[in-house]
Order: sequence, then C-alpha cells, then structure tokens
Amino acid sequence: MKRDPDQFTTVLGKYVYRSAYTPGQLASLTAVPKMTIVNWLNGRVKRPRSWQRITAIATAMRLTEAEADELLAAAQHPTIHELREQARSAEEREQLAFWQTSVASQPPPFQTVALPPYFVGREAERADLVADLQAETQSTVICLHGMAGVGKTSLAARVAYDLRAHFVDGVLWARLDSSDTMSILAAFAAAYQRDVSNCLDIASRSGVVRDLLSQRRVLLVLDNAETSEQIEPLLPPTGQCAVLVTTRRQDLSILVGAKRVALRPFSADTTTALALFTQILGKQRVQAEAELLAQIATELGHLPLALVIAASRLAYEPGWETAQFSDRLRRVSQRLHALRYEAQSVRRSFQISYDWLDEDAQQLFGMAGKLGRQDFSAAALAALTLRDEEAVADGLRQLFSLSLVQSGANGRYTLHPLLHDFAQSLATQAPVAQRLVAYWTSFLLAQRYVPAAVAREMGHIEVAVQTAVKEKMIRPLRHMLDALMPTLLTRGAHAQAQQYLTQAQAAIEAAHDLKGRSWLLLRQGQVARDRHYLDIAEQQLQAGLQLARQQRDAVLEAQLLAELGIVYNCMGDFAQGKRFLLEALPLAHLDIEAVGDSLLYVLEELGILALMDKDNKQAAGYYEEGLALAETRGNEAQTVMFLKSLGALAHLEGDAVHARGLFERGFRLAQALQFHKGLMVLGNNLGVVSFGVGEIVAAEGMLQTAFEAAVRLDDKNGMMLIGLNLAYWARFNGRFSQARHAFNDVLALARVQAHTDLIEMVQNQLVSLLVMEREDGERSLSPDPEHLRVFI
Repeated sequence: MKRDPDQFTTVLGKYVYRSAYTPGQLASLTAVPKMTIVNWLNGRVKRPRSWQRITAIATAMRLTEAEADELLAAAQHPTIHELREQARSAEEREQLAFWQTSVASQPPPFQTVALPPYFVGREAERADLVADLQAETQSTVICLHGMAGVGKTSLAARVAYDLRAHFVDGVLWARLDSSDTMSILAAFAAAYQRDVSNCLDIASRSGVVRDLLSQRRVLLVLDNAETSEQIEPLLPPTGQCAVLVTTRRQDLSILVGAKRVALRPFSADTTTALALFTQILGKQRVQAEAELLAQIATELGHLPLALVIAASRLAYEPGWETAQFSDRLRRVSQRLHALRYEAQSVRRSFQISYDWLDEDAQQLFGMAGKLGRQDFSAAALAALTLRDEEAVADGLRQLFSLSLVQSGANGRYTLHPLLHDFAQSLATQAPVAQRLVAYWTSFLLAQRYVPAAVAREMGHIEVAVQTAVKEKMIRPLRHMLDALMPTLLTRGAHAQAQQYLTQAQAAIEAAHDLKGRSWLLLRQGQVARDRHYLDIAEQQLQAGLQLARQQRDAVLEAQLLAELGIVYNCMGDFAQGKRFLLEALPLAHLDIEAVGDSLLYVLEELGILALMDKDNKQAAGYYEEGLALAETRGNEAQTVMFLKSLGALAHLEGDAVHARGLFERGFRLAQALQFHKGLMVLGNNLGVVSFGVGEIVAAEGMLQTAFEAAVRLDDKNGMMLIGLNLAYWARFNGRFSQARHAFNDVLALARVQAHTDLIEMVQNQLVSLLVMEREDGERSLSPDPEHLRVFI
C-alpha cells in the first residue's frame, strides 16, 4: 500500500492538538527549535531525520509507548523497543528512559505551560490562589476570571509552578478553547500511562480519568473555559485534587459556589507596568524614558497583553522611537492596529468575546462605544438604542458576565479604554449622532443648575458637543452650551468653556449663521468677563449687540446689554454700567424664560449700584426679587450670590446676626456646588463677621479659605480685597511680619493692576505698621470691623 506522504504531519498534529501545547511551548520544554516544530506541523518537513527530536517531543507530550511508536513509524523510524536495543550511548538510552521505567517510579506529570519571562506583579492574587489551592478541603475549585488580555493564563502558570511540590501527583493542564474534551481526557489519562482510546464517549472516558485521580493529589488547570459543558467532564472526584479554572465568563453554572478571583489590569500607579517594560526593554531604557512609558501604560489602560505588545514592538522592531510610538497610540483610529505583534493581537483577543454575543448584545456593546470614555448609566445607553431601560440593564448584565463591561457605583457601567476603542470601531446602522446629541441636550437642560450631576457626565457631554460640531447641528449645540455654561463658570473652568466655544465658532461660521455669531460673541464675552479680561469682553459684547440689533433679536439684545452693564461696573464706569443695565431690565422682563439668567445678573448688579448710592431699600428690592427668581429657576449658584448680597446689606446696616445667617447659608450651598466664586466671597464675608464678634481664629480660617478660592479663580481683585483683610487680621494679632508680607503681596497685585488709590493706601499701611513694630506693639488694638471689607 502506498504510504501517505503527510502521515507524520497528521499524527503529530493529532497529538499536539490533544496536548494543547503551542509550538513555542513545546520548544521551551525540549531542545527542538520552534520553527522546526512549525515546519513539521505544516508539512514542509515530511520525514524528520532525527529520532531524538521526535522522542523529545513525544516525552514532552507524555505519549504512551504505543503512541510514540505510531509517531516514529509515521517518520519511518524504528519503534521505542527497537531504538532501545540499538542504543549505543548513555545519552541515547536517557533519551528513551521515559518509556522504560514503571508508572509508579516515573516523575509526576507537570503539563504547565512555560512561564513568560516578563511575568511581573500579581503578588496579592498569587498569594491568595496559592493559599486557597493548598487548603485542606474536600473539594477545591477556584475560578480566575477577567477580561481578555488581563493575564489569567500567565498567573495560573505562575501559581502552578509555585504549587508543584505540594501537588505530589502532578499538575495537569488543558486549554479548553483549543482542544476537545475527548482529547483532553486522553492526555490526562496518558499522563499516568493509561490508554483510553477504547473509551469512545465522554462519559466513559471521564469515568476512567476520575478513577485515576481519585487517590491522587493533583492540580488541574482548565484554561480559557468557555462553557460549563467543557468543564464538567474534567472535574475530579471529591478528594485531594484541586481545580483552577481561568475564564472570561462570570456566568458559568458549573462554577456556582466556587471561590472567584477577579483579575483586573495592573494598578494605575504604573509601578507594575514599568516593571514589565523593564523585563523586555531593559532597566537603562526604562529609567531614561520612565515618564513617556508611564504615559503609554496609562493610554493602554494598564492591560498586560497590550503592554507586552507595545514593549515588544519597541524592543524588537527597528525604527521606533518611544515618543513616536506613544504618538501613534494617542490616535484612537490607530491604537488597536498598533497593538499586534506576530500572533498577539488585542483586537483579535477582544473579537473572540464579541463573537460570543447575540445580535442584540453586539449592538448594545457597539453603542456603548459611542458614549464617552467614562462610566455610563443604562438610561444613556437606552436613549441611543431606543430600547427601554430595563432591557438595556439586562443586556449590560450579559456584557458584564462576559467581562466586556465592568460594573461601577450606583448601577453604572464602564468600558476598559481599549474595549471602548474596540466598541467605537464597530459599525452601526442607527442614527447615533442625532440620538446622542438629543439625549445630552435634554439632560443638560434638565440639570443645568446641578453642577455635580453635569460634572459627573462631562466625558459624554464632550462627545455630544464634538458630534454636534462635526454634524453642524447648530441649534442643539447652542442649547447644550447655554445649559453647560453655568456649571463651567461656577467651577472656574474657563479654558474648557473657551475650548467648546472655539469648536462652536467653526460650525457657526461655516453655516454663515449671523444669529449664531451674535450668540457666540455673548458667550465669549461672558467667559472673558468672568476671567477679568474686561477690554476683550467689552469688544466682543459690543460686536454681539450690534449683530443682535441688526437681527432684531430682543432676547439676545437683553442678554448682551446685561453683560455689558456688568463689564462697565467691573471697569469702574458705574454710570455707563447702570445705563446698560436699566436698558436691559424691561427687555429681560418681557421674556424671563428666554433670557435665562441674564435677568438675575441685572438684578444683582443694580442692587450693588443702589447700595453704592446708599439706597438700601432699593438694593434690598432688587436682591429679594433676584433671590426669589433664582430659587424658582433652581439656579443655586445665583442663589448663593443673592444670599451674599443680602447678607452684605444686613452687615452694613449693623445686623450681624442676620448677616451671619445669610452668609452661612450661602457658604454651605457654595460648598455643595463646589462654587469657587461663592466660596471666595462668602468665605471672606464670614471671616469679616467672625472678626467683628471676636472669633479671631475662625476669622483667619474663613479668610484663608476665601483667598485659596480667589487664587484658584485667578481673581486679582478678590485676592487684593481678601489679602488686605488678612493683613489687618495679622496686624491686630501682633503678627507684624505676617501682616507686612500680606500688605506687600497686595501692593504687588495693585501695581500690576495699576490701581493707584490702592497702592497709596497700602503704602500708608506699611508705614503705620513700621511705627507699630518700633513701639513693640504697645498700641492697644481691638477688633475693628471697619478695617475689614466685605464683598457686596
């Protein structure tokens, strides 16, 4: 009969498949080069000339003598028995010793895969697994679960090496995703010289293996389990054996009641990631480029597989500079493409999990990638998929069970950064842009005065703004930014506000939208005014007012007039400021809802002007109307400012108790909102009130809080006023050096601001302070609130 030329490839492939070893793993267990094994398996080499290499591979796979004979015969070599008789050297006899000893005297099987040379970290998980697997219990099954690429197999191998001495009867290893159950059972039996080829079904073969293991202490590692059906026939009987299952799944019914160990990416402090880079790139390079490599680790979400691939490409591919590779990884469209090295691929690893999903779950996962790179709610995802929230919550639980999403606080979920990239790359037929912008516009309009709620969703809101700009959705873009501005300005996020407005400007100008340009100038002027760039704010607002009047837009006109009134007041041109504010007032009253917060600003500024004119009654009228309107609209930031103003009015009228109550109420609200301007003005005012009633220590604490808020806002006027109050406080307490330092800080700011009157006043105070120091502080001092000033 004619011999099959591919017989050796066929027989070898059968046993390699059964063993679940890769060519690289077999090469690490023997002296046979990896490419030689690959050439055998793909048929490039039909008949290996060296029987020694064949028997080395057979030994590594723990083939029985009959199986080894089959493999040798396929390569036209003598049988093991014949080779033993022909052996002339001790080395050749040693090569065949595996089949000469009795089963009882053979070393226990150790089928664990080779440990990666770059294995680092995992100390806590490793210690827990070692302790649990050694525990003297009747049945030990542990599930090690985590997302693709997190290093489950490597950790399992490390633990198997740690426990080799404890499991005296061996360590068995099976790769469940690449071997069938019958082959795995045959390999387990062969490890103890039992041939189960006559057992033709899983049940009978499983029974033989359980019997073999019943009186042994063996560790079984079942790697990459996908279903309970794969695991069940491989479990040993209750006794001395232990089982470690690695899987991406958290919903395997066979593992109900088993201890679970969740494996997550390396910690964000980059220590472990840099240790891994050191194993591949070397200590010298990692020390020289630690900052850049730490950035790469952060970009990759500290996922071990991604880190190994990145380090391998930097180490072994020519032409890569670390900065160049880091730049590639920063580009979302290039990131996953860059994360592949020979057979290793982050995308391919994720694809396996994705392919397990049904069509609905795949759509849900893809939609999650259209949201921002932060945690998200089921409600947000439901809006994109047009499903009810309960169905989406069920779908998210399924994704969680497959380690495709992670659960967070308050019922929210998150995607690992690289899984987000993968989900984002998936095609979708749904009109995602319109749904995304509509949902977040609606959210912002409902939550515009709840800064904490808005801040929690900023990653998603940023995506919605960028989408609206890209799709030239001008009206919803304006609505989003109108609703977003209170939160950004309340928190002093001026750079972020300006960034959004710059993005909006490109879309508005491309659309030749004159009304949009007027609106844009309003918002740009508002940001410039809040940053105390008053000349720039005046120019932008005047240009916007001219456009609004050309368009006969009364709402925009009222808003621009209000902002200009505030700007002129800040410039000290109170007559001009009052003229603009009084012109804005009736227009704002015509459509209170449309003008939004502008009426509140008008009332606050007119109240300040009335107070400066010593018309306390009119000031109180403006403030009380403004407070009621702010509370009705739910504008808590503006509520804080009216409480400040009413408190200042009470303070100036000598009602310290009422003033303090209003200030404290406003300060608590500012703290809850993280409203830095509110903390600045109310912290200062509470410090002044505390000083006036002799609470000296409390006064200093509040003034320091206020000053820190002013510095954070870069509010020069605020720093000067609070700095003066701190200087007076220090002088009163006899801390002359501290007082001189505070006065000099105010003097420096006043010179930068060209504030002539203030410069002269501070210089006089420094002279007075020098006199007091020479008199050794003998001058009698008492708390004098007249020296300390409040924000009105």
